[in-house]
Amino acid sequence: MLRFFAAAFVALYHLAFYNRVGPEMQANPLMAHFNVYEGLTPFFNTGWIGVQIFFVISGFVIAYTAFGRTPGAFLESRVARLVPGVAVCATAIVPVMLLSGDGLGETIRAYLMSLAFWPTGPWVTETFWTLPIEVIFYATIFMLIRFRRIDKLEWLAIGIGSASALGWVAYWVTMAPGVPGVLHQLVSLGLIRVGRFLLLEHGCFFALGVLMWLIAVRGVTRLRVVMATLMFAAGTLQVVAEAYRAAAWANYEAAPLTAAAIWVVAMGALIVSIAANGPINRVLGAHARTIRTLGLITFPLYLLHQPFGTLITGTLLASGVAPGMALVAGLVAVMLLSYLVAEHTEPLARRGVMRGMTALAAVPIPAIFQPARTRTALR
Repeated sequence: MLRFFAAAFVALYHLAFYNRVGPEMQANPLMAHFNVYEGLTPFFNTGWIGVQIFFVISGFVIAYTAFGRTPGAFLESRVARLVPGVAVCATAIVPVMLLSGDGLGETIRAYLMSLAFWPTGPWVTETFWTLPIEVIFYATIFMLIRFRRIDKLEWLAIGIGSASALGWVAYWVTMAPGVPGVLHQLVSLGLIRVGRFLLLEHGCFFALGVLMWLIAVRGVTRLRVVMATLMFAAGTLQVVAEAYRAAAWANYEAAPLTAAAIWVVAMGALIVSIAANGPINRVLGAHARTIRTLGLITFPLYLLHQPFGTLITGTLLASGVAPGMALVAGLVAVMLLSYLVAEHTEPLARRGVMRGMTALAAVPIPAIFQPARTRTALR
């Protein structure tokens, strides 16, 4: 449920705020109609924080997924989770790009980069920027499983999270009066530009999720509690920094306290859901199917809301529909589309991807590419 609310918050951020201030969005003639949502700025200008919430949940879920899995099973589960949804959603977005005036060559390039999880884009929609970061995190966990070091997951999380935490401490320290501005620029470049793909920018969130799983399943230790607290503090530093950076980029008044409050409440909700799992299940068990459906539509909702929500809401606004009704209709339409993808289209694509992986696994590996020990055994 928390994932669903995070995705909905990101959607409202884009539709009710980003479409009005995003400079790259102004080429779309529909954007002028989104100025009617200026009054909603204080409510949704921190909606980007849904991404940080996703990363924490991802750390928790991946820790749960990794233990007891073979490398092949883990890889299959991650491919099944990402590739079909990305393929279906990216394909669905292509006609919207063409309708919005994007050139055919530009659209094809963005489509191929999206399918390839290319880290620097361009993508069919900007929300795809988080997917390469997820893949890098998955690849790191895969290497632990591959070399039979999954028992070191705790230390991997502590290492990645500590590096991220140090980076955010440095970010704030170099903003102090008297510190040369060039030093802060270098830290920002290393942390946010280059460090994004080394998990420095968001590593504290993944690490917090992993540590939460370890505490919940493997037990409470002083080290885990201390490190989880450190990751939470580092995440708070990142959230507050992002509030200022987003405000400077969009030229509006920053809301760091609002962002920090949402972050604290979300993490509190996650902790409660873990600690009180039994009682919550007894209360909500009758609604398990509905809650599961909300969870399933989160991924396509996150990927589809910006292009489709913008097209639908903008068209309704241009037709004279009341702003509130247009926004609700756009969100509901995207949720229904996400439901169709999650329940019908994506499962078909997943079966196709799994058949392809099975066929690929059956292809014999040439002896020259096999480990020396295996080649010796064959001889």
